[in-house]
Amino acid sequence: MAVAGYFVSLALLGQVFAHRLMAEPPSVAARIHILKPDKNGATIKVRPGDEIILKLPMQIPFKWGLSEKAENLKEIRKPLQVIPIDGGDQPTEPPKAGGPQTVDLRYQILSMPKGEQKLQWLYCLGGRTSPNGQPIEPTEPLKADELPTKRGTYFRIVLTPEK
Repeated sequence: MAVAGYFVSLALLGQVFAHRLMAEPPSVAARIHILKPDKNGATIKVRPGDEIILKLPMQIPFKWGLSEKAENLKEIRKPLQVIPIDGGDQPTEPPKAGGPQTVDLRYQILSMPKGEQKLQWLYCLGGRTSPNGQPIEPTEPLKADELPTKRGTYFRIVLTPEK
């Protein structure tokens, strides 16, 4: 009797497991979108789980700040670690003091944007886009191969859901 009960419970467990496999769509691997200044104004097709990495030039004390809060984005403060496949370790030179640097800003897409979602980063003191409660107005677009020199220089992208 106990053996029959054991097989019945295994059969029920198998049915539950099979039903669960059929109910869930197969997961799609997240993608990483690397955006440099030449992508200013670009439209990016995204899906939940994707990452956006902005590689933008800056010079301290100025930083890039997101002009409006985006509920479907989560900032990832940990830098992306790339491990070479060949096992070789290539040392990178640190930027010269006082010279231009490239900052990596990482964001994860938490949910699909409804239609088009416009995002804008402003170049401002300390990355504060609204010092003293007054928002900084965008002045000029960030150009490829140029170091931003003015407060209010902007980098914009448009996120659209991938169909």
